[in-house]
Amino acid sequence: METQNNLRGEIQFIFGEDEYQGKVTLDIIKRIELKFQKGIVEIATDLSTGKLKIGELAMIIGPAIRKGGKDLSQSQIEEIIFANGITSGIQACSQVIAEALQTGETTEGKAQMG
Repeated sequence: METQNNLRGEIQFIFGEDEYQGKVTLDIIKRIELKFQKGIVEIATDLSTGKLKIGELAMIIGPAIRKGGKDLSQSQIEEIIFANGITSGIQACSQVIAEALQTGETTEGKAQMG
């Protein structure tokens, strides 16, 4: 099992018995905000109030999984969420958003100002 490094935006998604490595970057967050036409904090609010649909959950999770090295399509991610329960998708989205809201990536042991 690969070790995750939260300081570099690395996270691990668990859907049932399957594990996927993920990575959250500034580019991914900017793309998510652009797709939703909302800031990440507003997306977090929508997630916490149950306003996001399964396709929207997949739009948040997908880029992080693909950046982590697994090339899954939008529909494949939707199927994974559906097969493992919507709450698994909500939990995975929470991981992405939490990572986005934390301090940025580090380089050479020096924290970036966030």
